[in-house]
Amino acid sequence: MLGNLAAPVREAVSNSQDGMRISAGRSVLLVIFLLGLAGVVVLGVMAYTGRWHSWHDSTFFRWAYSPLSAAWFCAGVLWIALAYAIDWLMPGAPAIVYAWPIPLALTSAVISVLYFHPPRWMLPKWVRWKEGDASVPVRPASIDAHANSRVDAVMRVITLEFLQQ
Repeated sequence: MLGNLAAPVREAVSNSQDGMRISAGRSVLLVIFLLGLAGVVVLGVMAYTGRWHSWHDSTFFRWAYSPLSAAWFCAGVLWIALAYAIDWLMPGAPAIVYAWPIPLALTSAVISVLYFHPPRWMLPKWVRWKEGDASVPVRPASIDAHANSRVDAVMRVITLEFLQQ
């Protein structure tokens, strides 16, 4: 049995002298952190669909497919956060109620690691075409459809600013 996952946090907040203020401050930080994770997941979806395509030719990222890997990793962390949130909201529930996101988080972690050196079929069609993969002989429509996307323009500026520092 997994037990009550949020019990130590709940106990620490209730035992502190100024529990409400600490709880509120930590809640704000947690929300900011979770929104950041969700933002990385959204950027990963944008990278996969081709709306943000400048990452592929950029030297900003250490690994070739970092945006795709980071999105899966952050999705896994969000699944774990969901498990904690379910446990926090339903403290007496059986383990199966809040444990179902755990296998999804582990799957996300495995996929994240696979994107360090992914098999070709895991890559988006537009990336395979740009890299000269013979299985994609025709230029994908997503390259032209998202050639001047706003997401790509913004992310190009952000990554170039970091490169120049």
